[in-house]
Amino acid sequence: MPRPAGSAAGRLARKLWRIATANITIEAGIVLFLLVVAVAVFAPLIATHDPLDQDLFERLGTPSTEHWLGTDSFGRDIFSRIVFGARISLVIGLSAVLTAMVVGSFLGVLSGYLGGWVDQLVGQATNILLAFPSLILGLMVVAFLGPSMINLIAAIALATVPQFVRVARAPTVALRDRDYIQACRALGFSPLRTMLRHVLPNIWPEILVMATLWLATAIRVEASLAFIGLGVKPPTPTWGGMIREGFENILTSLWLAIFPSLAILVVVFALNLIGDGLRDALDPRLRKDE
Repeated sequence: MPRPAGSAAGRLARKLWRIATANITIEAGIVLFLLVVAVAVFAPLIATHDPLDQDLFERLGTPSTEHWLGTDSFGRDIFSRIVFGARISLVIGLSAVLTAMVVGSFLGVLSGYLGGWVDQLVGQATNILLAFPSLILGLMVVAFLGPSMINLIAAIALATVPQFVRVARAPTVALRDRDYIQACRALGFSPLRTMLRHVLPNIWPEILVMATLWLATAIRVEASLAFIGLGVKPPTPTWGGMIREGFENILTSLWLAIFPSLAILVVVFALNLIGDGLRDALDPRLRKDE
């Protein structure tokens, strides 16, 4: 008798719940990250001022009851700009890593499963991209295409794809000669069906851990590009752009750089907690209950 259609979704939901509550590290990271996401989603309700409103009479104001984290050189409220800046960082980071995860994982599985000239071609392209540090590669792409949100996402995704190719290829090579994969070939399953239904489900834990860790890197790269003037164009609030402005006034208004830096620190710390916790929860060598 066929199982109900919702049973697969239910099993997946229960599995994800078990992973999310596997240890205190994951729980702490998820709670902290969800708080940041909530701040970004409800930014209009949380911000105390319009992040673009200027008041030159209040420029470089110190933290006060009116402006909780002070004001910048244009009199704009720093707290409100940090709140709205979370949207830019999360949208760019999540979009870039999701794109890189899909493209890189597919190429890695394809390379590891098919081998031969496909493996050599993907491997050489990956090695070329890995020869450039992520920030340098992103800088080159954005400098060539011009600073915009779409170009930033493309640049960071391109710099991240090789990492997912490698993390997907290695376990695929180990799996392609297993008995159940050989049985799929004997039954006449197409390579695409075998990769998607029998290889990818067995390597997704490594990909998931990599995604959380590289999301933190993507947010740092976006902030670094914004710091050197290749981020989203002003006056849109970005954490990297705010740090750059704070650096220009660091001797007189130290808080301009400190508060957006702390925002980046919180997000990166939360994602690293999630990544470390996922690694411990999903690695069978580290699980004590099995």
